[in-house]
Amino acid sequence: MNDTTEFLILRHTDYKESDLILGGVSPYGQVSFIGKGLKKTTSKNAHACRLFSCSLMQYDKKEDRTIHLMKTASLIDSYRALREDLDLQILASLIAEIAMKIHDGNDLYAMVRKAFDLLKNKEKPFLVTAAFLSDVLKREGNQPMTDMCVRCGSTKNIVAYSMEEGGFICRDCYNVKPALLLDVPTLKNLRILVKGTMDQIEYMPEELDKPAVTRLFLESVVYHTGIRLTSMDFFVSWYPETLG
Repeated sequence: MNDTTEFLILRHTDYKESDLILGGVSPYGQVSFIGKGLKKTTSKNAHACRLFSCSLMQYDKKEDRTIHLMKTASLIDSYRALREDLDLQILASLIAEIAMKIHDGNDLYAMVRKAFDLLKNKEKPFLVTAAFLSDVLKREGNQPMTDMCVRCGSTKNIVAYSMEEGGFICRDCYNVKPALLLDVPTLKNLRILVKGTMDQIEYMPEELDKPAVTRLFLESVVYHTGIRLTSMDFFVSWYPETLG
């Protein structure tokens, strides 16, 4: 049998002397392939198996397995910019690791492909990543509450954001228990981001394209999902700024 699937390569793992295990997502969810001889300079498939690439994989599907033996790989999109630009590489690494660690599903491929398509254009990369993280929060059932105070339900005098409680905080509740104090324009922009999706990036304010905004949503994803990200340490050290 010769089965085929589109596949976004999100992880490389050394396997034996010259092989690689390719981890990533397909339209059917998370999957892995063993790529024989991919580390050899003579490999005919290596160019289509670089990190962050999207390729058409030919393999024999085994229903009882989540890792399959790759036969051939044909490049669909190399996403070269994500490997050559340091900022984009850092952001793509975050997206890739999150996609491999959150709950599996056939929506992951479309989510990551959309994020990579936007990132390779080098426009609003931090906003693109923040929007992806916001979509992850929605997907995992942890969308921040931005219509009212998460503590008392008031819609007036919103002054802060609580990552732990997952939403905006009014002045009265902030006086009882402080949270991340933010100015009104920033709170309004965060609400736009939470309410929007990656498909609406072009309509979102430029002010959201900041590492500090990405970091806020990254920390929220980690806090509410409980996943641990090795790529987060590098992001935080490279972009130390925070909101507030």
